[in-house]
Amino acid sequence: MITKFVINLNRSQDRFEKYFDDSYTRWEATDYKDLPLHHDVFRRMISYYNLSENEHRAKCACFLSHYNLLKHIVENKINNCLILEDDAQLVRHLPHPADLPRDGLIYFGGFFHHKLMTNNKKVVHESKEGINKLDKSKMRILMTVSYFIPTYEVAEKIIKYIDTLKRFRAIDVIFFNIPVDTYYYYPSIYVERCIESQIRKNKKKHSTELYEWK
Repeated sequence: MITKFVINLNRSQDRFEKYFDDSYTRWEATDYKDLPLHHDVFRRMISYYNLSENEHRAKCACFLSHYNLLKHIVENKINNCLILEDDAQLVRHLPHPADLPRDGLIYFGGFFHHKLMTNNKKVVHESKEGINKLDKSKMRILMTVSYFIPTYEVAEKIIKYIDTLKRFRAIDVIFFNIPVDTYYYYPSIYVERCIESQIRKNKKKHSTELYEWK
């Protein structure tokens, strides 16, 4: 059985209504509007100089939402966890947990990007249908719209790695360096719904089934 968590803000619970299947569990997201400015994560989070204050705060809140959920998974020893953000849209059937790797994080959605964040050239890849191992020598996957944690031990390794960091980056950037293998399901199982961003009102691009950003 898969435990499905949907990260969702209290002020945006209408977005959770899309998950009408009662197998989904709502996880209360950290709201950047409620984060005190003296919170330690503000000092430790690295952002580009041109990022607005609200976007920086939102990055911090997103980080905490995922971090706290991963801690919950570890503390309660929950296996087979699907973690979704509330703009994830299911586009194909979920695989059975027994058919998935047990030693790492598995992306069910997102988009490919060069391993170097400053390189915006389109990633050339040879992905087979189903499970692929991410070749980190060539590319990374950005976004945390949908990913699968097979065991609480995997979540524990991620948490322990994050706890060693003196400075933070966005959670999807951090995931590139976690000390576990990383996989992705191709084509993706979830895409990003084309709805207005709660932070970047001018956002035009979204992740696709082919892990593209357009």
